[in-house]
Amino acid sequence: MQGANPLPIQGTRPLNTHDIQNHQKGERTAEEIKVIEAVQTPLEQLSETKFYDFTGNAFVSFFRKVARFLDFTKYLGGMLNSNTIVRGALKDWDPERIKKGKHPLLKFFGAEHLQFKSTTHETVDAHYLSSANLIKRLEEVGGQRKTLKLEIPENSPFNKMKRCYLHVEGKFEQKENEPPENELPIVLHELNFDEDQMANLKESTFGLFDKKIIKDASTGKFYLVDLVSYDRLLKSTYSYHKDANYKTHLIFSFNDLNISESGKIDENVLEIVDEFPAIVFDIKDWDALPEEKRHLLQTTSWSIVYSKDQVFLVRKKNIPALEMFFENEIKDSEMKLKIGIPEKISDTKKTILLTQNQTDVYEGHIPEMLSYALEGINVMVYNNPGKGLSTGLADNNNINASIESAYKYLREIKHLKNNEILAKGECFGAAPTAWLGKKYPKINLMMDQNLANFHEIVMQSINDFCEKAIQDKIPSEQEAEKNTLEYELRNFKSWAPYIVKLNFIVEGLVKALFSGYNTAEDLRYNRGHQLINTNVPYRGEGGDDLVPSHHPELMIDALLTKRRNQVIKLSMNPGGTHVTNWWKGRESREAVMDFFKAIDFLPKTKEESIPYEETLSTVPYKPHQKDKVQEQEKEPNSFWERILKQRDPMDFFE
Repeated sequence: MQGANPLPIQGTRPLNTHDIQNHQKGERTAEEIKVIEAVQTPLEQLSETKFYDFTGNAFVSFFRKVARFLDFTKYLGGMLNSNTIVRGALKDWDPERIKKGKHPLLKFFGAEHLQFKSTTHETVDAHYLSSANLIKRLEEVGGQRKTLKLEIPENSPFNKMKRCYLHVEGKFEQKENEPPENELPIVLHELNFDEDQMANLKESTFGLFDKKIIKDASTGKFYLVDLVSYDRLLKSTYSYHKDANYKTHLIFSFNDLNISESGKIDENVLEIVDEFPAIVFDIKDWDALPEEKRHLLQTTSWSIVYSKDQVFLVRKKNIPALEMFFENEIKDSEMKLKIGIPEKISDTKKTILLTQNQTDVYEGHIPEMLSYALEGINVMVYNNPGKGLSTGLADNNNINASIESAYKYLREIKHLKNNEILAKGECFGAAPTAWLGKKYPKINLMMDQNLANFHEIVMQSINDFCEKAIQDKIPSEQEAEKNTLEYELRNFKSWAPYIVKLNFIVEGLVKALFSGYNTAEDLRYNRGHQLINTNVPYRGEGGDDLVPSHHPELMIDALLTKRRNQVIKLSMNPGGTHVTNWWKGRESREAVMDFFKAIDFLPKTKEESIPYEETLSTVPYKPHQKDKVQEQEKEPNSFWERILKQRDPMDFFE
C-alpha cells in the first residue's frame, strides 16, 4: 500500500530503521563504518592466516642482496651446515599434512596462524599462542582453573620420618646425630606405618618421588632411600638379592645392615608442594576429547591424575603427591585435598620465541608450546627456510632473517619490550637464537642442547673419516712382500688421509666455510638473562652424544662475566639424550622453572588468599583405565645416524 511501512525481510530488522538524522549531521552510521572498515582491510587479513611484511625499504633490500652475494663463504657454509640437514631429515615432508592436520590442532588450542615476509623476501610461516587463549579453549571443552591444597597431618608417617645412617665400608660411628667428618654414609629414612599398610607396601608407593624402598632382613624394618644412595648401596659389600638394580620395581632385602637409628626427625621428606595450580575436568568431558588432543596435553610438562569422577591436569612436579592421595594403595586416611577457584590471571606480555632443531618443524613440537602456555607464558614459533610452509634456501642470511621477522612481530605488532622476550633455541636452533641475542642484547636467552660452534664438529667428522681411510689403505704384510707397483701405489694412497687430517689449510678452509655461526662467541654480547640446558650421563646411560663434552664449557665460559642483576643458570638433564625435552628430568625441570621464576616470567598469583570451596578426603584405591602415553623412541647412537635419521616429524604416535 502507498505510504505504508515496507514489510521486513524474514529474519532481519525492518528496512525503515536506518537513522537518516546521522546523515543530516554529517555523521556515519554503524553500518557505513563496518563497510568502510571491510573495504580498507586487506583481503588476506580477513582469512584465518594473518600476513605481515617486514622486508623494509626496497632500496636497502637491493643492497642487502648484493652484500649477501659477496659474502659467499658464509653463504656457502650456511647451505652446507643447514640445508643438507634439512634435505636429509625432511625430504618426505608433506605440506598438506601440516595445513590439514596439525594447523587445525593448533587452532583448537587457540593459536593464531601468521606469515611474515622477511628482509630476504622469503615467506616465514609461524604461529602465536597466547596463554589466555589456551586456558579459554580448555574451559570451553569442560576444563576449570583450580588451585589445589594438599593437607597432610603434622605427625603423618608420610610427613615425618626418622633419619638413619648406614656406612657402606665399616662400622658407623655417629657424632651428635650428624654424619662423621671425612665420611659419606648413606642417609635413610625409616618407614613407620601400621601393620596393614606395611603388608601392602610396594615399590610404586614412593617411586614417583624418585625414592626406593629397602628392607633390613635382620630387623624386618623398611627404609626409604634416594636413587643415588640406592645405587651406592648396590655397589657396597652388603649382600642383597641378585636381581636388585636401580631399574627394578621390587623391594629387596639386604643382610647385615649396620644402621644407626638415633637420627633426628625430618619433615616433608617427600618434598611435597602443598599448594599448586590445576585444570580440572569431569571424566566425561575429558573422555570426550579426541585421543590426539589428550595425548598432546599429557606429553607436556603437565600430566593427569584420575580421581573417582574427575581428571586433574597438573605440573609433573605435583603428580606424585596427587597420585599418593588418589591412587596409592597406601595413604594417610587423614589427608585432605582442598579445591579452590584462583583469581583470574591478568594477560601477560611475556613471550618465548622458539626455534626448533633443524631436523624438525615446529608443528611437531606442540607439547612444548602447550607447556609454556599452561604456565602463563605466551609462545611464538616459526619455521626456518625450507621447512614447513616457509620458503627459501636455508642459508645463514635467510635463517637470520626468519628469526628476526618473528622478533619484529613481537616488538612492532605485540609491542613487547626486549626484556619481555625469551628466545629459546634447541640444537641448531640455538645458532640463530644466539645471533639474535647478539644483535638485540637486551632479550633473554635459553640455549638448549646446542653446539658451541660448527667447524669443530665438521673437522672432527673429517678426521674420523680419514682415520678409517688410513686403516683401509695401509698395505698388508703379504702385499709388502710382493713389492709390486700396486703396493707402492697403495702405500702412497695411505698417506693421503694423513695429509688431509694434519693439513692446517684444510682446517682453515673448514673454519671459514662453517664460521657463519659461533654460538659461544655470540653469547658474550648478550646482556639479558641466560639459561644453558644440557644433557649429562647418569648411571652409564644417556648424555648428549651429538654435542662434544667441552662445548657446554665453552658456552659457560662465555657467560662467566656476569652483569649486574643478570640471572645466569645451568640446567642439566641426567640421562637425557639428544634431543630430550627439558621436563623429562626432575633436576632440569626444576632448574628451568626456577629460571622462569627468577626472571619474572611466571604470572603472579595470590593463592594464599583463595577461598577453598571443596574438601576431599582420601578414598580406597580403585584403578582407572588410563590413556596410553607412549614412551619416547630410543635415539640412535652415531652422529650421522642421528642427523640422517628417517622419521616422520609430524607423527606424535611414532
